[in-house]
This record gives sequence, structure tokens and C-alpha cells, in this order.
Amino acid sequence: MSKQVLNTIIQEVKASRYFLISVDSTPDISHIDQLSFCVRYVNNKGEPVERFLCFLDQIGHKADDMTNAVFSVLKKYDLNIDYLRGQSYDNASNMSGSYAGLQAKIKEANPLAKFVPCSAHSLNLVGTNAVDCCTQAVLFFNLLQNVYTFFTASTHRWKVLNASVKGLSETRWSARDDACQSQNKNWSLIINALNLMNNDDTEKTLTRNEASGILNKLNNLETAFLSIFWGQILHRFNLTSKKLQGINIDLGVVCELYKSLITYIIDLRSDKNYEYFKQCAIEKSKIKQFQSCTKRLKIRKQFFDEGPSKETTVEYSDFKNAEILQNEYKDDLSTLFANECVHFRSHLLSIGDEAPKTIQDMCGFLRKNDLIGMYPYKDVSLRMLLCPVSNCSTERSFSCLKRVKTYLRSCISAERLSDLAIMNIESDVTPKTEFDDIINEFATLQSRRKI
Repeated sequence: MSKQVLNTIIQEVKASRYFLISVDSTPDISHIDQLSFCVRYVNNKGEPVERFLCFLDQIGHKADDMTNAVFSVLKKYDLNIDYLRGQSYDNASNMSGSYAGLQAKIKEANPLAKFVPCSAHSLNLVGTNAVDCCTQAVLFFNLLQNVYTFFTASTHRWKVLNASVKGLSETRWSARDDACQSQNKNWSLIINALNLMNNDDTEKTLTRNEASGILNKLNNLETAFLSIFWGQILHRFNLTSKKLQGINIDLGVVCELYKSLITYIIDLRSDKNYEYFKQCAIEKSKIKQFQSCTKRLKIRKQFFDEGPSKETTVEYSDFKNAEILQNEYKDDLSTLFANECVHFRSHLLSIGDEAPKTIQDMCGFLRKNDLIGMYPYKDVSLRMLLCPVSNCSTERSFSCLKRVKTYLRSCISAERLSDLAIMNIESDVTPKTEFDDIINEFATLQSRRKI
């Protein structure tokens, strides 16, 4: 049955012609490393689709081993690497290395297989590095984890708290948002619970000392300020990260989301927003009066060999931009592509506000209005540009891996694991597949009735 489902997916990939790949690995319950292999393509409706193909066990973490595994899967399913137009992995050096990583070795076989690092992973790395470079931020998140550890150490403490606090996670950065939001929401309840245990003579001395230490840190103005400040930032980062993990997203949307976050952070650093956070922190903490020192404006010295500060940008015409893309994909796009792009742009301008804005909307627009024959190479370019911007679908297959290969089924074979996984993950394809011939053949081979 899994082979039947897999054949359906392979036929869709071949019909789409261009495809993209994403791989990632994780250890299973038996401590065997499983490499998840997923493909992305555009269906006949102009919609991007991501499908799981298989698990590969004990491949290794070296780039050469993973490269051989990728080539073997493409050969096994008869997928032409010449039509591979993109690859997306996390930011590990063995995957995204510019010279010896998996993406570089695949680009040696096909230079048109452009590599796009996972946008969600990249955003998480920005948050991680932003925290690590600030000592106060590191101490604040350690305090968040200490509060969670303290109240979850016993059922009595949790009952005294009578609220919910959440801990951090090393692999899932969105957990920091949940922890920060729960602390801001239950700030007064946490303070009251710590005061009760600190002043309760029946509590153990160690418990009272821990409650007193956490309470002193929470009553600081800096802690209150960081709690509000990081709560605002992490909430926006978390919502953006969830958007980046979607399948129906393209590079244009990713750039827009990144730019929106950059503008948002710049706006937060303005004087008016600082005053807002400061007043909220004063109200949250016990400090009623706060006098800020005047900050001296730093002026960067300009050297004699420097030019004007304004950056100059080079603008290309629509024809020039299209020719650059056509030269990159000579085997896929005709020399008529540039003129076709200008015509398509005029077509969209004539529509006005109802014109599609994203790459995916343009693909659907061409199919909905039966314009593929009019703009054939524009359709090809749009399908190639719908490359994966994250490998989150690959990581979602790990959830299925944990459901299929459990403690009681730890000795399941690699082939059976992939078969069960593909029927579970691709649950939208499995019910639509006809299994009558397979059932009849199985019944014939396993028939025990005497003729």
C-alpha cells in the first residue's frame, strides 16, 4: 500500500517536472539516526506541495555520506537531478557549508539547485545570538527557568502558586515566548506565592532561601523591564516563525516578513517606546520613582577617505532583470522570456488592486484565467521560484517517527518504518489511492482455503 501511495507522489513530481528537496535527521527510540527525505513541487493548480518520501537509517552526519544518500534516493525513484531547482536545510555546517556541505556537493552536480537556508531556523538563530551577546538577557532567561523549576519541584508549591508557569526549551525557541507570556500574565500570583513560602515558618529552610532569592530578582526594575520588553519581541518573533513554517509561502513573503521584523525592532528602540517600557516596569516592580541619566549622543568620526553616507543603488530595467534570470536558466527559459515578463507586468498593472501580489498567487492566477499558453515561460519561472524556504515539513515527519517507532516497536525494520510513515504522513493521498488490486493479490497469495 505504501508503494502505491509513493508511486502516486512520484508521478505528481514527474508531471510537475521541477522539484526541490529537503532533508534532516534525528535519533529514534532505538538511538538510530533517521534521515527524513522530503520533496517540494508545484501541482497542476499552481499550489506548492511538500511530500514525505522515506526515512534512511544510519546514514551518518558527514556531508559525503548524506550526498550519496540523496543521490541514491533520486536514482531509486527515477527523479532526474537536472530538474532539481532548490534545496533547503538547517544551518548546520555539514548541510549548509559553502565549500564542503551537502548543498555545495549537490550544486556540483547541478548548479541550478539553489540553496535556501531554513528561514525559521535562521530567525531562531537571530534570537539565540541576540540573547547570548547580552549578559542581562542571559540572566533573565535563566531566571525564567529557575521560576519554572522551583514551582514544578513539588505539588505543594504548584498548589500555592495556583497559576501556570512554563519552562524553556533548547530546541524549540517558541517556548521562550510561552514562558515569558505566562510570567507576565501571572506576575502578581508568582510574587504572592514566593512571599507566602518565604514567610512560612513551616517550610524548609532551603525552600525559603530559594523563594527569597527568586523574589529579590523579580523585584528588580531590570527584571520587570526585560520581562515586558522580551515579552513583546518574542511574541512577534514567534508569530512570524509560525508563518515561516507554512508550506504556502515563498521567498518574497520571507523577505517581507524579515523586513517587517527589522522595522519593528528599530521602532522599539525609539525614545517613546523606551519610556513606555520604563513606566510599565516601574508599575510592575516595587520601585515607585526612577530617574534616568542623560545619555550622551555618540557621533562616529568620519575619515578623510570616506564618501557620502548615502548608498547608491543601481536600478535595472524590466528587460535587464528578465535577461539575467534567463541567462541563469538557459535550458528552461527562452530568449522570449524578457518580453513575456514585461507583458505580464503590464497585464497585472491593468488589473489594478485585484492583481496577485505573491509568487503563489501569480501561479494560481495563470491557471485560473487559462493564461499558461500566453505566458508559458513566466509560469516556468514562477514554479522554479517557489523553492522551499524552510525544512519544517521534514522536521514534522519526526513526530510521526516517534508515533510509529515506539518503545514497544523498537525493533521495527527500516523498510516497514518508511512504509508506515509515508501512509501516515501523506494521509491526504492514502484514502484517494485504489488498493483493490493489491488486496486481491494479497488475498490470493495468503489464501489458506483448499481448492
